Amino acid sequence: MIPTRFHRQRREVCFVPEKKSRDGYEAPVFVPWESLRVWVFETRGATQYGVQQQYGMGIGYVLPGTDKWVKTEFMTPALPLAISEWEALRSYMEYEVNSLDEIQSP
Repeated sequence: MIPTRFHRQRREVCFVPEKKSRDGYEAPVFVPWESLRVWVFETRGATQYGVQQQYGMGIGYVLPGTDKWVKTEFMTPALPLAISEWEALRSYMEYEVNSLDEIQSP
C-alpha cells in the first residue's frame, strides 16, 4: 500500500489508488487540501461476548470530473486519538508544525 502524501507548500494531498493496472498502480490523484472531507466515527456492535466499540477517522474527496466519492478510513484505539490524528494533520498543513516538540513545553 502506497501512503497518502501531504504537500504543505502546494496545499495538496496525493492519493495513489490501490487498483492496479497492467503496468502497476494507477496514476496518483492530487486533491487540493481545501476540498478534502474528514470525519471521525464511533461504532458499536453487540457480539456474543458483549458490546464492542470501535473508533476511527476517514478522509475522502470527490474524484475530479465525476460525482464519485473516494474515501479511506482507519481505526484508532479511542475517540480522542481519532480526533488527535485529524488535529495533527491539520496542524501540519496549516501551521507548519513538524513535530510535537515544537508545540509542547519540556
